[in-house]
Amino acid sequence: MISLRDIVRRCVGLVGNFSLLRDFYGLRSSPNLPPIQLSLIQQTRLLRDGQHVSIHLKIVTNPTSFSLDRMINSMRQVYGNFGIGVIVRTIENLNLAPDFLDIDVGNCVRDQTTNEQNQLFNNRNNVDTNEVVVYLVRSTNPPSNGCAAFPTNRPGAIVVRTASEWTLAHEVGHVLGLPHVDASPNCLLDRLMTGCGTFNITNPPPDLTQSEVDTMNNSQLTISC
Repeated sequence: MISLRDIVRRCVGLVGNFSLLRDFYGLRSSPNLPPIQLSLIQQTRLLRDGQHVSIHLKIVTNPTSFSLDRMINSMRQVYGNFGIGVIVRTIENLNLAPDFLDIDVGNCVRDQTTNEQNQLFNNRNNVDTNEVVVYLVRSTNPPSNGCAAFPTNRPGAIVVRTASEWTLAHEVGHVLGLPHVDASPNCLLDRLMTGCGTFNITNPPPDLTQSEVDTMNNSQLTISC
């Protein structure tokens, strides 16, 4: 018998009254909420039997191409297919200066972050050291769907408001240690970590290889309850 409350207490420390959908599943009330691909019971089994990644979402600009709920749902689906659970710890609206709507990401190389990235990634309130923060912004310079370069000891990524439904999962995959698996014109469009654009993914949900799953599970950011 699986106790949802016991798993939730162990994984995220929630006690007392809480909403399973909001505080555990990370979904907001939405009239266009997509079908949940993994039920609460399936998600709980993943957390009980395997590992998970905890993410915090900090919103500078709300996504426009796909709802945040759908992006979370798609990430949970592709990770869950390979035995990795996803916990959304918090979703916070950041009231920042207009300068942070569009973020200079330079060459998007880890540990070579720009001043704007460094300042943005300072917003880690309520985040533990082994948790990932994803910042939703209007755009990056140079333009991209996202960037997973982060300052030392502040793991996270940037996702732009016009990103695809798979960009969240893709960028967190980079944070967990996954590189791109291809480049144009030799595109592997059935893979999550394609470098040819997640809008071009075919036959969703996209795949991960066993070696990629092993890399994710071996990350210090992927933990057991």
